[in-house]
Amino acid sequence: KPVNPNPVIRGAYDTPHMRGIRSAVVGNINAWRTLADDMYRPRVLQQGEPTGIWSRIGGGKYSYSGSGIDTATDYTRIQGGYDAKISRGWTVGGQVSYLRGSEDYVFDGSGKVKSFSVGAYGLKDLGKDQYVHVETQVGRVSNDFTARNEIGDPMSGDTKSNAYSIGVRYGKTLKYANGFYVEPQAQLNFTHFGGRNFNVGNVSVNQSGVNSTSGKLGLELGKQFGNGNLYTRFAAGHAFTGNVKTTFASGSVVKLTEQDLKGTWTELAFGGRYGFNSNNSVFADVATGLSGDYQADWGVNAGFTHKF
Repeated sequence: KPVNPNPVIRGAYDTPHMRGIRSAVVGNINAWRTLADDMYRPRVLQQGEPTGIWSRIGGGKYSYSGSGIDTATDYTRIQGGYDAKISRGWTVGGQVSYLRGSEDYVFDGSGKVKSFSVGAYGLKDLGKDQYVHVETQVGRVSNDFTARNEIGDPMSGDTKSNAYSIGVRYGKTLKYANGFYVEPQAQLNFTHFGGRNFNVGNVSVNQSGVNSTSGKLGLELGKQFGNGNLYTRFAAGHAFTGNVKTTFASGSVVKLTEQDLKGTWTELAFGGRYGFNSNNSVFADVATGLSGDYQADWGVNAGFTHKF
């Protein structure tokens, strides 16, 4: 029987260096997820923020644990854009977003991740205290990383991918006395993360493209007062699809790994906004993840809007 000179080895086992490389790939995916999936600007517009030029800056930490890898990322995120009301109950706008993070991997590996996107969004008043939010973003993620094994031997490389996301959110506001409200929400997101070939030392790596569909159900409780509001929001999300296939080739040996991104997570947020006058307003929020393979350990954000 002839022997295959380039066997494909399948199974759960991979080397520490391979785990570090997979960490960098998943780190890119999670950086894009952190940058692009919260649909933040339509949310604060829904809460009463004026339209105009706006900026938001924040930071935090998120982590991922699954399939033999553990990552932790400290990040800073900057966003800005402009929006305006148009006809038929629509508010539309455009935005740019940038994220930069430092990542820790297994066996003291590390990465420097950067993500940039441009996007458009809209908010539609459906009447009867109902609304729909839509948002799309397209951009690029890069990661300069070092993978290490048990004795600290390094393998360094960089990986880059293009990505885009589309999201839709529906909500209904139930208003009560003294400015209190309850708002159930449902959200659906689709993300495509492009594939990439890159080299790490003497290892050739092929990362396949990833398509992921996720949904989220949330409940926001809040109070409107004068020129502002305060709220707390609980949400549970689930990724229905998403599979990362990575092929490693070194010499005559080829190794294929697969990582399933499907799973459920929960999160909790507190925030508010305050309008100094009809043209100037500030907003802020604090968020934390409660469970899930991907978990936003904490995040703090603040921003302002100026209407010309």
